[in-house]
Amino acid sequence: MKQFLVVTITMIVLLLAGCMRAYTMEESESVARDFLITSPTYRFDGSNLKLKDSNSLGCRNCHIFIFEFLSANAGYGDREGKELAQVVTPHISSVMVKDGKVVQAVIDNRWDEIRQRELTDYEKKKVDDSSLIPVYYCAKPRPKECDEGTKPVCSSAKKDFENACKACMSQYTKWYVEGECSRGYVDKVLNDLTQGKITKESGQFLVLVGWNLNEGTI
Repeated sequence: MKQFLVVTITMIVLLLAGCMRAYTMEESESVARDFLITSPTYRFDGSNLKLKDSNSLGCRNCHIFIFEFLSANAGYGDREGKELAQVVTPHISSVMVKDGKVVQAVIDNRWDEIRQRELTDYEKKKVDDSSLIPVYYCAKPRPKECDEGTKPVCSSAKKDFENACKACMSQYTKWYVEGECSRGYVDKVLNDLTQGKITKESGQFLVLVGWNLNEGTI
């Protein structure tokens, strides 16, 4: 009986030790880079992968990385057998690593590289209050001109804009959610991050909120 208890306690201690391991930024970056290199989009025709930015997020062992790379053709994923537009296409990918594993990877604010599908807008999903809200980041360089199309968004600075382009023209906008600020989406996103609601299945852009929290610019 004592031997059984010793073995059980030892296993629990080892398990907890593994869960408590601290991952460095360099370790997480290596995980993120390896993921992208072996992912369908990059593996098919990607090249010139470069790390553009990185940061630690609000949760333990959470890091985010922004990469740039080129594809020889338009599109995402494995495009074998498809009719391709042969044009060199630049991409921006945000990759989040938590506890040494990639939990979110999004390309160009539109493609979920983990689930290999287009992202769906929060409004279109008809989700309940427990669902995570998509957060879209502002790519650089920022736009200098925008169309007059109206699709309201709420910025990370909690300011309404007519559309995403105009939101990203502002240097104070690091990310935005679709819909007006009065709907409280930004507060919901911040609350989700605080509670550690970051999952592989979410397929959302919650990752960039922590970046903003660390810089204290909300």
